[in-house]
Amino acid sequence: DLPQAEANFVRFLEDPQQSRFTARFRMRAADGSWRWVLSFAQALTRDAAGTPTHVVGVHLDIHDQEETRQQLIRSKRRLQAVLEHVPMAFALFRRTQEGTIHIEDANPAATETIGMDALPTLGRPLFDAFPRLERTRLPQILHMVLDQNIPHIEEDFAYTNHLGHERFYTVIAFPVETDLAGIFFR
Repeated sequence: DLPQAEANFVRFLEDPQQSRFTARFRMRAADGSWRWVLSFAQALTRDAAGTPTHVVGVHLDIHDQEETRQQLIRSKRRLQAVLEHVPMAFALFRRTQEGTIHIEDANPAATETIGMDALPTLGRPLFDAFPRLERTRLPQILHMVLDQNIPHIEEDFAYTNHLGHERFYTVIAFPVETDLAGIFFR
């Protein structure tokens, strides 16, 4: 990370408009290991040409936080890959403060299974995007999962899909976080 870190610091020193510098990079520790560091610097004074004459700075060891962040990124990528390739419809639904349930995310299988084209429906109220779902048990299932914070499995869930074909699904609904539920349709 040295070339990039040095280049960023030189840009800071050469720009008279910048009084503060912040960067994240790896640095070799005394024991030979690599550590993530968050670096802060401030130009206290500059000469007539704008070149800093006094700079104060500090390096903070953020190694544990950065390692955790990197693990979360890897975990998110793995989960995203699974959800994109699992041949079962999956969607996330968020309940707003007003109590309306919105479509937060959906996998590609949702398009084929229930006719949920993810891009135009994301962020929309669920029952505006799919009015036929409002006449099913889905509203009760979602509210039960969100209110009681427990998973729910519903066998023989009847739904007439976007092609007008009645299908029967197993619905697996579960809480993800406050006011967020995940659902698999099989």
